[in-house]
Amino acid sequence: FHLNFKDDVVSEGFNTVTYTGTGAAQSISGLGLTPDLVWLKERTDADAHLLFDSVRGANKKIYSNLANAEGTVSDELMSFDADGFTLGTSGNVTTNGNKMVGWCWDAGTGSAASNTDGSVTSTVKSNTSYGFSIVTYTATGSGDITVGHGLGVTPSLIIGKTRNQAYGWRVFHTALGGTKQLSLNSTAAAATANAWGQTNPTST
Repeated sequence: FHLNFKDDVVSEGFNTVTYTGTGAAQSISGLGLTPDLVWLKERTDADAHLLFDSVRGANKKIYSNLANAEGTVSDELMSFDADGFTLGTSGNVTTNGNKMVGWCWDAGTGSAASNTDGSVTSTVKSNTSYGFSIVTYTATGSGDITVGHGLGVTPSLIIGKTRNQAYGWRVFHTALGGTKQLSLNSTAAAATANAWGQTNPTST
């Protein structure tokens, strides 16, 4: 699971929404876009960050502050809508009276598609106008692999997570280069690592 960004992202591909939970299912609107990635965080209580995206499906969540594997849920984020998203009844997303924030990205029109630019086939939904894509792929288990991202330009930021294992997040940024990584679920400084094959990404 990868999130990729290029430098010249403009505001129309991203928006932030705040809402107060009702304790019941509720629809959140007013984004001005159809979100493909919804990153939710409770503001009232100390609780985990929840990430949902349209490529993996609305019933799949990952915690950005934890190394946990992907979880399947039935009552949290229910759908990605034309102007927002719909929530289920889970207290993780709509506890009555609790204040929430959602950061939302638009990964373009249409459905996710297979991408064969890399040595493994990936599934990609990309918004080349705004420089954002969501990518899933299956690792081969040995040796370096390349993965197509669909942006058409070199991404400046890549955020990756293994979905079926409790492995930490890995973050690439051009300021660090392909020999180093950061982690969302750690306060550690940038470390030398082989997450990116010791190379920088390309436009494909």
